[in-house]
Amino acid sequence: MAKSPAPESRLVNRSITAETGRTSMRLEPELWAALEDICQRENLSADGVMRRIEQSTQATSQNGCETGRKSGHKTGHKSGRTSAMRVFILTYFRAAATEAGHRRAGHGANRIAALSRAASRCSVADDARAPSRHRSHRRGTC
Repeated sequence: MAKSPAPESRLVNRSITAETGRTSMRLEPELWAALEDICQRENLSADGVMRRIEQSTQATSQNGCETGRKSGHKTGHKSGRTSAMRVFILTYFRAAATEAGHRRAGHGANRIAALSRAASRCSVADDARAPSRHRSHRRGTC
């Protein structure tokens, strides 16, 4: 019996120029969109955000607060650049979250299932728009 093909990944692959050279990064479309929002707000490219993350984690490693997976690990982040980017995006938006903002969004009212369904609908729309974002990303903008 023939095997069914593996499900297609939702991850979008893009190249990022990091502190020590180019690297490939695979993130969900929602995270690329969140990174684009950060880039616009901070007036940085995705490359600039990655360089800042690496500079920050290297400084933390040198101060003894964080040890990399191995001595030559390039980001100072235990799980690598993609993980460091995911953590940065989450931390960036968590720092901006306020109680008033959570109330306006209806958080805390046991609405997790409804929010999850809404996020699923958005990800389908994001998948349809992903190619246009990808082309703009190749031009060096977020």
